[in-house]
Amino acid sequence: ERWFGLSFLAVGFLVPFSFLPNKITRLGLVGALIDTGIMIVITWVLFFLAFKFGLFRNRHKERLQKDLDEWKELRALADEMVTP
Repeated sequence: ERWFGLSFLAVGFLVPFSFLPNKITRLGLVGALIDTGIMIVITWVLFFLAFKFGLFRNRHKERLQKDLDEWKELRALADEMVTP
């Protein structure tokens, strides 16, 4: 789940740089860097909040782990019954 979120974070971080050449011609170097920096900071804040609130967490992971543990326990019991 984290790799999925980190992929989106990387894209959100790199996409503003693709607009940088056009911004430099329109706003100048300093204005373009400030505008790009603002976009990157907003992206980082949004992704930080998304991770903090668990939006990239697998909500079924705990339930699947519990089912797997129960299955292993039943399998161990079955193996004990088969072995004399």
